[in-house]
This record gives sequence, structure tokens and C-alpha cells, in this order.
Amino acid sequence: MSIFSETAALYTPLTQALHELERRRKDPSLVRKIEDFFSAYPATPELAKEPRAVMAPPLASPNLEFNYFLDVHKHLPIKSILYEYRQDKFVHLNFEKHCLGEMTFFREDSHGRKEVAGSVRVVDFGKDQGKPMSDIKTLSGENFVDFHHRLVSQYRPDADIEIVDFSEWFRGSRNFMPELPYLRYLGLFLTNGILFSNFIIDSTNEESQTSFTDNYVLPAFRKLEEIFGIAPLIVPIEPIDTDTEHHWCYYSEEVRKLI
Repeated sequence: MSIFSETAALYTPLTQALHELERRRKDPSLVRKIEDFFSAYPATPELAKEPRAVMAPPLASPNLEFNYFLDVHKHLPIKSILYEYRQDKFVHLNFEKHCLGEMTFFREDSHGRKEVAGSVRVVDFGKDQGKPMSDIKTLSGENFVDFHHRLVSQYRPDADIEIVDFSEWFRGSRNFMPELPYLRYLGLFLTNGILFSNFIIDSTNEESQTSFTDNYVLPAFRKLEEIFGIAPLIVPIEPIDTDTEHHWCYYSEEVRKLI
């Protein structure tokens, strides 16, 4: 099977994922088995308490991806949460992080197509390369995390999604089983929640996104299927056939006015 086919196989349609989450949580033997799985390294406290819809960007920021998730969240029967990895290193060759450091803005043409309307670099890529994102200052002196959170609160004051730094949990989960660093993370989405994510396959990165998916995501996904007979519940944030497009990290021109 090609990497393209396997990546597509990661996903579950939203309606089916919600139904499956409910079904699994009513299966006491499955719930006990997964509780045992997390006994040595407990699930995140939020997901251990109640099922959640989860998006896990490097930082919450009011780009198209965030706005799409926010609009979906309003219609979900479960609460939503954004998990950030704020202590991760800023690497400008990582596409998602690059988008946070150099914000690209769009406008829509008369046919509703998005076109680039310019960009603004908000950090010093040379000076900030390799620093934890939580330690970076913008070119105007604002903390990098606070800057993006401020944009969220100003551009989307209706955003009622909890935002949590899960850096310590995620780092510990990777160290718990280094040979399968995403096993505990994806295990959260067996009965504790639904992950909203797109595993794009053509972004510029330290290693290609294809390699990331092939080397880290798919092995953990397959192992969880082998152990439990079920797959993590992952819903694409946008249609799968558009997940190689980059506009999901773009910002409305209205956001530019808030910088």
C-alpha cells in the first residue's frame, strides 16, 4: 500500500467517529484494557475526565485551520480542547512553525478562491532558530505564545475552546517508549477523544512530512490496531483531497490589522 493510501486510511468520518467513540466507551472490557494501557503513564487529565474533540497545533492562532475547527466545535456533542506543544523548538523549516513566524494573509477573489495578499515576519528566524517557542519574543517584544493568543482573543472573541500546554505530558509520552514515540499520544484517541488533524504529505520540513508520517505516525497507529483491534479516531480538519494545500495556515487580512 502506498503512503498516500495509508495516510488516507488513518481517517474516520466525523459522524462515524462520534458514533464509534460512544460505542467504545460503553464497552467495559475495552475501557478496562485501555485504562491498563495508561496505568504506567496516565492519559492527559482533561481527556481522563471526559471525552474531548482535540486539535493539537504548535500554538493556537486564528488561521483558517483554527477557524474551521472552531466552527465545527460549535456543533459537536462533546467539548473541545486545543493542546499546544509550547516548549517545542522553533524550527523555521517546519511548515507549521514557519507559518506562525511569518504570517501569510489571503483575500478571496470574485469566485471565492483564496489568493495571497502578502505576509509579515513577526520573529527573527536566525536568532530564534532552535529556541523553545515559549521563550521567543516577537520583533515588537511580545512573547510569541502571548502574541498568537492575543490574536485569537481579538479576532475570535467567541472562541470558547480551552487551550492547554501539554508539553510536559507529550515529552514524557515520547520518552516512555522511544521506539514508538507517538504510541501514547495516538492512544488518547481510542476511547478518550477524537483527534482533528491533517497529516499532509508535501510540507517542507527537516525531514519530509511523508517521512514523519511513515516513520512515526503509521507505526504507532498500526501497533494500537494490533493491540486493541481498533484504530485511533482521527478526523481530517479539511477534506483529504485538499490536504496538500497550504492555505489552511493562512490568515484573513483582518488579522493583519491586529498585529
